[in-house]
Amino acid sequence: MSDKIIAPCGLDCATCPAYTATVKDDDELRAETAKQWAAHGFEGRPEDVNCLGCMSAEAPAIFGDHCLVRKCVVERGVETCMDCGEFACTTLEKHWDFLGKKDEARANLESLRRPPDAGG
Repeated sequence: MSDKIIAPCGLDCATCPAYTATVKDDDELRAETAKQWAAHGFEGRPEDVNCLGCMSAEAPAIFGDHCLVRKCVVERGVETCMDCGEFACTTLEKHWDFLGKKDEARANLESLRRPPDAGG
């Protein structure tokens, strides 16, 4: 049984501090995360660090409409980037490179790959 929560790009939301801070309602972790992310251009306040995953209807994703990968998945009507005929596109590769999670994210998506229907 896996405790992973795989985002459309392959990132594991369960390992994200914004997700953890939201689930645990941890203001100290929100502040720490906002400070760390500010070094990478995040302009939000600690109270902005709330996320239950980019596709969650329950809580707005911290990057929401700013994420080009999320926007693409929604526009194409696919569940994950793995389901897209253009996997792995330049947009996804740049996203992974920026986050430094390329190998992990790719492996997560590969683990979701569905075998072709055997006709049974």
